[in-house]
Amino acid sequence: MFTYEKNRSYQDAKSNGKLTPAMQKVLRRARKGGVFSIVATIQKDGEFVYVERSLEIIE
Repeated sequence: MFTYEKNRSYQDAKSNGKLTPAMQKVLRRARKGGVFSIVATIQKDGEFVYVERSLEIIE
């Protein structure tokens, strides 16, 4: 899942592993000063691992 947040505006897009047009739209709308996050659930050794990375856009 991709999420983008700036001020009080919030957008997200989900997929099953491939980059979808909705995810591309979220990326195109990302602007300086916002926070872009990538959230994933990965199965490893029979267990699910939740991974989240947040990036602040500065340029």
